[in-house]
Amino acid sequence: MINEHNSASILNDVIGPVLSGPSSSHTAGPNRIARTVRTLLGEEVTEATIRLEITGSYPLTYMSHGSARGFIGGLMDMPSDDIHLINALQIAENKGMEFQFFIEDIGDVHPNAALLEVTGASGNKISAMSHSIGGGMFEIVSIDGVPVDIHGYTDGYLVKIPAEQAALPAEVLSGLEALNCIINTHKGTENVIFEIITTAKHIDKPGQLEKIHDILFSIKTAVWIGKLQSILPVTALSYEVPFTNAKEALAYSEEHNIPLADIGLVYETMRSNMPAEEVLELIGICVQAMRRSAVESVAGHTVSSVFPYSGPKMDKAIKTREYASMGTLDRAVLWSIAAEENSVTGGIVCAAPTAGSAGVCPGAIVSVGDELGKSEEEIARAMLNAGLIGVFIVNQTPFGGETGGCQAEVGAASGMSASGVVSLLGGTIKEAFDAAALALQNLLGLVCDPPTNSGGLGRPCINRNAVGVANAVASADLALWGFDPVIPLDEVIWAMDDVSKRMPGELRCTCKGALSITPTSMSEYKDS
Repeated sequence: MINEHNSASILNDVIGPVLSGPSSSHTAGPNRIARTVRTLLGEEVTEATIRLEITGSYPLTYMSHGSARGFIGGLMDMPSDDIHLINALQIAENKGMEFQFFIEDIGDVHPNAALLEVTGASGNKISAMSHSIGGGMFEIVSIDGVPVDIHGYTDGYLVKIPAEQAALPAEVLSGLEALNCIINTHKGTENVIFEIITTAKHIDKPGQLEKIHDILFSIKTAVWIGKLQSILPVTALSYEVPFTNAKEALAYSEEHNIPLADIGLVYETMRSNMPAEEVLELIGICVQAMRRSAVESVAGHTVSSVFPYSGPKMDKAIKTREYASMGTLDRAVLWSIAAEENSVTGGIVCAAPTAGSAGVCPGAIVSVGDELGKSEEEIARAMLNAGLIGVFIVNQTPFGGETGGCQAEVGAASGMSASGVVSLLGGTIKEAFDAAALALQNLLGLVCDPPTNSGGLGRPCINRNAVGVANAVASADLALWGFDPVIPLDEVIWAMDDVSKRMPGELRCTCKGALSITPTSMSEYKDS
């Protein structure tokens, strides 16, 4: 057993969140950051200034990729899957919130760095430096200039005290420890922030949380006390995982005689400290969201009245004209296009692992599973196995076009889905890992180069989702037929990270290279 406190969770880091598109890192991440800040402020936000790092990905994408509405919606406490999030800017204006965005040097070179400065109805203020790190995950790295480490999976409080009084009173400390709180100290030059974590199985007796609240609000030296509220499904702070990469997983499965159908579920139950039934229920919600995102788009039940959706006309063409049929892949590819079109227009989709790749798993796993007559639980288990590949990836290299190009979005999703397809077809763990390795090899180096504005109509993200599906199914078949990828999965993921680090910034979702700067893309930007 491995005591590993940095190993990803399938439900937190890979499959999900369910969100309003078009981007998990540029819409859901900002939304979760802002909701966390709003909770810390503890009151309605009346003014907000959001400063975007000039060298990063936000400056040319914060409107077209939904970052602006993600931030502002979050400051109104709208969750990422709120269908009204697409109208968050107008809703905020109607409420009288004053907000503005600035593009400037904020002293943080992370590609998705943003500084939020907000004021509440009573005049309280808070500032937060943040990073959206891919797949809807985030980190808040400072509060009011004090370094912190907040990721959205803990409940508790932040207590700010002047640096010259940088200690909790003895009676407060002993009271919190008696109530089983975890206390972390974050030191700044002018202030110290104490992080009081109440997310624990042993803080469950009646009245415990109320006692913690009363103790904290008795601290006379506190400058400010803010509440932390988890917004991620998995909140386990202490856990053991059976493995963290493919090599370890193969060895563990052989030692414990675990079949492919169980391997992802075994990992996530241990990582989350949840019973298997709860894990299956949560992944099932994601599967249902994926299916809806495709089916509703194909049927024309979409959020935009002006976007030229391809799903309905493709569905008609499949039924009425001659074409080179790919069998099971026909509907799988259609679903991938339909789901991703839903994503780029702000519809509700499930990131897997990102919203930019939100069509791959619905097409390759859900559609194929339905076509094969698999049960909801079989599809859910296949999705968990796909998520396990995502865990192996994100344990080595982050998701997101801003850090790794489209190989870290559609490429990752295709590798995940290849494993899921093998699971649906009754393969072995080795075959699933071989399929993932093949799919990732095939898409190494895929760049992220969207047109700057919505005039690009979601290209090339949408069509690359279809390629991700075809690649996943082909890779699954190759592995089942005995084709050897030669380079094992863990090494392919290492190579993927190596490519990400060598990839120029112009090809990582900054709209400064490749398709982003073709004459058509540039003219669409100018005309928008």
